[in-house]
Order: sequence, then C-alpha cells, then structure tokens
Amino acid sequence: MAGLVDTQIRDSYKSVLRVNDNTNGIDSSLEVVEDGAGTDSPIKVSTTNVTVLDHQVNTQYAYFGTTSEDGIPSANETHYAIPFALSPGELPTKLTLGTTLANPDTTYTVSTTADDLVFCLWYVPDDITVSNVYVWAGADDSGNNTLKFHLMSYDVVSNNSSDGGNLSNGVVVADGDDIASLGYEQAYYQSMTVENPNVDAGQVVLFTIWSTDIPTADYTVNVTVKYHLR
Repeated sequence: MAGLVDTQIRDSYKSVLRVNDNTNGIDSSLEVVEDGAGTDSPIKVSTTNVTVLDHQVNTQYAYFGTTSEDGIPSANETHYAIPFALSPGELPTKLTLGTTLANPDTTYTVSTTADDLVFCLWYVPDDITVSNVYVWAGADDSGNNTLKFHLMSYDVVSNNSSDGGNLSNGVVVADGDDIASLGYEQAYYQSMTVENPNVDAGQVVLFTIWSTDIPTADYTVNVTVKYHLR
C-alpha cells in the first residue's frame, strides 16, 4: 500500500479521516468521523469512547433473574435481592436489603448469609458505564401488587477477612416508576431510568424488587443490564 507518499493534498484529501473540530480535535465529546470531503461515517470517537451506528463498540450485557418458585417477594415493604445471571438452583435464603420505601439500604453486613449474598451479586472487575436496564415481570397468581425495582452498586470488602462481603456506599444506578401489577393475566415491562451510570472496578451490583402491598403472588423477574467498559 502506497499510502499518501508522494501524493498532493488536492489529490488525496478525500481519503483522510477527521473530526469536524479544527480547534480541539478529539476531546471528551463524541464527534462524527468524516472524510476530507465532509462525508460522515457511521463512527463517532472521543478520548474515552468509540461508537458505530450509535452503539458502543464494547457494548455488553449482564442478567439478573428469578422464578416464581423462589417466592419473591414474600413480604411487603421489603427490598428483596434478585439472583445474578439467572443463577440455576433454588435461592438459598431470601436476601433483603432494607425496608425503607425510597431505596434499598446503602450498607449490608454479612452475618450467616454469605451464600445468599454471593448468589445475588455481580462483581465488576473493570470500570463500566450502564446505559440501559430492562425488566420483565410476571406473577403466578391473581391479585394486585404495586412493584418497584432498583439496580444498586456497592463497595465490597474483598480481602477475605472477617468482614468479607460486607457492603457500603450504596448508590442507585437505576430505578423506575411503580408498576401496578394486576396478576398473572399479563406480563409487565419497564425500561428503567439510569440515575448514576458509572460503576467502578471492584464494586458489586445487586438488583432488588419491592412490593408496597402484602404480596398476593410470587414473581418471575427477568432483567437485562446493557453496559460498556470505560
């Protein structure tokens, strides 16, 4: 390939790729990559991200899920953690993260619940940014329940000490409006609102379900988290 060797700019400028910012070049904002004639490509770049057709090139997905056989939620006004990655097998014991209406607790201390916690947590080894969270929920019986979901990030003790697994500095990554479930006659879907998208390397993520009313049914919940490395 000869490249641009011995080629004049007037004869080769169309093949040169650039961003339309002659002052700053590439910075923290995504800019369209275009050729020298100003024709846009499907690529956008910044100092930290690359997208193709408006999709992050390193887009990935993580999953939480439970079946109605796990009996979640089993009480009202309690945040129940949902297993990570649609974990096979029966949920050891229902892991709860508080009874405050607004959000799950920002801390959690392991007592005799290490297996329950590990069943539900997503350990994040790299810095990520969450872009979307999608939830499907379906009841196994009739009756009305008001449901609310949260995606939370936490610092976690990972040094294999006596407080290993303890959680702190909880942050709401995503939440959504209440869902008024009318029973098993229909399934329910929600695209959650991302509140704090960045999760740092070494943190863990948990997903919770809340019922305002005394549950009249158990729920199967299927959660997809869309994210990319940063």
